[in-house]
Amino acid sequence: MSTPTIGIIVCGQRFPRAGLQTTQHPVAHHLVGWSEEIASHAGFIFVTPQYEWGYPASIKNAIDYLFHEWKGKPGMIVSYGGHGGGKAAQQLCQVPQGLPMQPVEPLALWCFPQRSLWAEQPGERMRE
Repeated sequence: MSTPTIGIIVCGQRFPRAGLQTTQHPVAHHLVGWSEEIASHAGFIFVTPQYEWGYPASIKNAIDYLFHEWKGKPGMIVSYGGHGGGKAAQQLCQVPQGLPMQPVEPLALWCFPQRSLWAEQPGERMRE
């Protein structure tokens, strides 16, 4: 029986932790740009879909690459999904609290219960 190889790389970089500065470890070039971009903003709005009752791993990965750049900044969560995205938003709101960022309440949720809403032609009214 052969074991399949799965080429998923969630993170190819050591994560800085609360007690470490990012300059203490070699940092990939693309992370330097990400660090500079996040450090240049005063606050954030995280917009996420809800997939399988949670948020995508790519969002967690992008947040986890950094620490000091997020610290103390306000962060708001906007989520959307077939049931409004509430479960994804509730899960994701714990992440900025642990950085610690300053959470902005309330959570904003968009509900798209019918896929047919996306199938409309420009200028047409949405069906009920």
